[in-house]
Amino acid sequence: MLYEAGNDPGRVVLAARLPVIVLALSFGLVVFAFARDVVGTGGGLVAVALYAFSPDVVAHGSLATLDVPAAGFALTSAWLVWRARCRALPYLPLAGLALGAAVATKMSALAVVPVLVVLVVLSGWRARVGRWWVLGAAVAMLLPAGVLLVAAMTGDRDLGVRYAVFLAVAAAGVVVVRWRWVSGAAVVLVVFVGVSSWRAFPYYLPYSNEAFGGPAGTRLHLHDSNVDWGQDLGRLAERLARCHPGERVWLVYKGSGVPAHHGIRADDPLAVPPERVRGLLVVSDSAAARADGRLRVLLERSTPVDDVGHSITIYRRS
Repeated sequence: MLYEAGNDPGRVVLAARLPVIVLALSFGLVVFAFARDVVGTGGGLVAVALYAFSPDVVAHGSLATLDVPAAGFALTSAWLVWRARCRALPYLPLAGLALGAAVATKMSALAVVPVLVVLVVLSGWRARVGRWWVLGAAVAMLLPAGVLLVAAMTGDRDLGVRYAVFLAVAAAGVVVVRWRWVSGAAVVLVVFVGVSSWRAFPYYLPYSNEAFGGPAGTRLHLHDSNVDWGQDLGRLAERLARCHPGERVWLVYKGSGVPAHHGIRADDPLAVPPERVRGLLVVSDSAAARADGRLRVLLERSTPVDDVGHSITIYRRS
């Protein structure tokens, strides 16, 4: 549909990404408002800084994927339920709309529905007894995130999820601690997140922080959408043209892109006997992580010579 229907694939993909970009920016406002309501303006600034510098948000908030919208709508619903502790109308109907949007975006958000029902009950209880306390705010922020995470990890596919929006709001709670060193530590950690995110540019999909080796080390611990969605086909084309012109290329690519559209001329190394594969063997890191049979044999007898975007490795076979 993208490559053979006569449309410009780049324009089609950009049009698909724009609504997600708008939503990601809007959810940043929700993060600030939620944290400000709970712990004040200082907490709101901490939360929105963590949100803005989160590599997961930067990566998936600019792609036509569903994790950030689903998490953002769920967070919006939790925030509106929190506000409903003082005024049930109009916040509870709006919370229902936001929760419906989360479920319509991604089925895993169904797990949040009973959690939000419990929060609604707590909201009504607050209206009778006078207030929640800090504990109620923690429940509103952390319980939905925990339920979403467990639902995703226990599914058959066990894929990574991006619910940093909840954690950013929860982290803002440090401002309620009146110890001076806590505030200083919070500033230091926010700065660290910002510097780590800046150093990862532009490789946000395969991000790991420095404790795990940075983006270059992510493939040693994770794979699939946490490392490689086939996002570096364009970079691969540029690297081959600049550094390996005229060499024979064999490609095992994990993604739905069309290599020829980018000018890559490559053959399938799994379609011929291993002894015939000579020259450059290019393998997506997700494919390498699950390699078995013929691909494993090819990799065992190949030498890594280059890396593309921390998601594709170029090997040499002679």
